[in-house]
Amino acid sequence: MVLDGIRNAAHYWFAPVPTAAAPAGRRVQDPSVSALMDEGAQYLTTAEGAQDLFRVFGTATSLIKAIPDHPFPRALVNRVDQAMSTMSSGFSVPGLFVSARKLVNGVLDVLGAHSVAAADPHRAHRIVQAYKEVGVKGLVVANDASHALIYMHGAKVWNLGQEMPGIETVFNGTAAALDGSEVFDETYALRQGWRDTTPLGNEKRTLSCLKIAKDVASIAYCVLALAVAGTTVLVAGFTAAQVSLGLGTAWLTLKLYCYFREKLFVEPLLATRPQAFAAPAAF
Repeated sequence: MVLDGIRNAAHYWFAPVPTAAAPAGRRVQDPSVSALMDEGAQYLTTAEGAQDLFRVFGTATSLIKAIPDHPFPRALVNRVDQAMSTMSSGFSVPGLFVSARKLVNGVLDVLGAHSVAAADPHRAHRIVQAYKEVGVKGLVVANDASHALIYMHGAKVWNLGQEMPGIETVFNGTAAALDGSEVFDETYALRQGWRDTTPLGNEKRTLSCLKIAKDVASIAYCVLALAVAGTTVLVAGFTAAQVSLGLGTAWLTLKLYCYFREKLFVEPLLATRPQAFAAPAAF
C-alpha cells in the first residue's frame, strides 16, 4: 500500500496530465535542410532564439580568445565578446516580465486544479502538477531577475558592486535547480518509455538522453561557478575558465540540437499518435 502510494505520487509529479488527441491531418515534416532552415527562422523570432544567436556568437569569440596565437585583432575580439555577452544578457529583462506573468498564471492553475470536481479521476494528478509548475516557474522568475541584475550591472546601468557575488550565486543556484528538475523529469520519462520500440519511443528516449547530458553540463558549469568564483583554480590540469568554456559550449550545442531534433523528429511523430495515459511505472 505504501509503495503504491509512492509510485502514484511519483507518477503525478513527473508524468504530464493526459491531453486530448492531436488534430488529424497535420503534415509530418520532412527533416531536410529546408525544414531545418524554416525551424531556425521561426526560432529566431522568439526571445529565446534571439538570445541563443548572441550566445552562439559569444561562444565563438570566447573560443577564439582561448587560442593563444589566433590571427584576429585581440581588441576587436574582446569588444565583440563583451558586446555578445551584454546583448545576450539583455534578453533577461523582457524575459523577467514573461516569466512573472507565467508564475501568476501558475498560481491561477493551482486554484483551478483545486476547483476540479472530486469525481475527476485525474484531480489529484492535476493538483500535484500545478504545484510543481508553480515551483518551477518561481525558480525561473528568480533566475531571470538575477540575470537581469547582472545585465544592468554589466551595462553600467546600475552599479551593484558588493551585491554581485550574491546575485551571481542566486543565478547559478536557480539555474542548477531548474536543470536538476529537468534531469529528474527526463529520467522518469526514460523509465516510463524504456520498452517502447516504436519510432516515437526511440526518438523520445534519444531526446531524453540528450537533454540529460545537456543538463549535466549546465549543472557542472553552475557548480564550478559557485565553487571557484573569482579564482583561477586548476581542474584536471585546466583553469576554471577553460573548463567553464568547455561546459558552456557543450551545453549550448546540446540545447540547440535538442530543440531542433524535437521539432523535426519528435513533434511530427507525436502529431500522428495521441498521447496515452500511462500507468505509474514500477520502482
